[in-house]
Amino acid sequence: MQRGYHKQRRLRVKVEEMKRAVDKAKEEGEVLRHRKWQDRDFADKTVADYKRDWEAIKDATGVEHIKDLREDTFLDLCESLIGRHHESRLEKYRGAVKQEQIARLIEPLQWYKTERFRLRFSGMVKEAAERFRKEKSQKARENGAKSQDEPDDPDDGQRGAIQLEKAIQVVGHFQNKGQTEYARGAAVTYAGAFRHEEIAEATLADVKREPDGRFYIRVTGGKGRRENEVEWVWIEGIDQTMTEIFNEKETRAHGLLFPHWKEDIAIEGVKWCAREYGWEPNRRWDWHCFRHGRAVDWREAGMPQEERMRRGRWRDSRTEEWYSRPR
Repeated sequence: MQRGYHKQRRLRVKVEEMKRAVDKAKEEGEVLRHRKWQDRDFADKTVADYKRDWEAIKDATGVEHIKDLREDTFLDLCESLIGRHHESRLEKYRGAVKQEQIARLIEPLQWYKTERFRLRFSGMVKEAAERFRKEKSQKARENGAKSQDEPDDPDDGQRGAIQLEKAIQVVGHFQNKGQTEYARGAAVTYAGAFRHEEIAEATLADVKREPDGRFYIRVTGGKGRRENEVEWVWIEGIDQTMTEIFNEKETRAHGLLFPHWKEDIAIEGVKWCAREYGWEPNRRWDWHCFRHGRAVDWREAGMPQEERMRRGRWRDSRTEEWYSRPR
């Protein structure tokens, strides 16, 4: 028992040292990339979301410390959310538990990654998604978007696809509001099929221009990749925007690519466009829809699957097929 206590204490000390290193690097204008979440320079809102979700879990379970949260207790909580919330709520709670376990517990005590937990949790997420889809279909019938005898659509309630035409609308919306940073961010996100966190955490040091004039943005680690794996993503079709960003790199030198980025502002811009331009009403619209849309556009343009997977950084062909289906 005493030995385990000392191990946890050493881990906490190491985490604090890493945090101080990140703070120092930020003062010097650099962003360090470490393997563990608490050692990385997450956006303030991301950290706030983790804390908010962990506090909600504590309130719901009566548990004060992650070491006291049992796997079955957490899964019971998730089961109680099915039918009341979208499956993304379960995923966010799982993410909060994961971050707390990594930060506070030694690896043998981290049950978030065991096979038993993954199987049970994924089943709950699937059930939550199916329930949400049925509810979304029913609401679509009630508001006239779907006829009463029309069956549930497998994609009801799922994310839509921001293809080129819609991407231009979002960029134009932010430009009209004078929000240049978000207009550029939307263009870059679509062009590179980026995930939101990849854009929000990108730095000026991650941007490069090759002698042939091509622009690239570096992605390190992330979903489906090893934590220290580096990939350079070709940003195609928006050379004027990338030139402006690259010129800013030469003057500002370092720091985040989009230093004033706020996720809620970005997503609200997408939702505004969905309402204003009458996008498919039975879909969910958020920032990740740019990635979906780019995948659909690549496929409709006849890009071979192997190239689509390489450009989109997918590792499983089944995932690529899901992203690329028309919607």
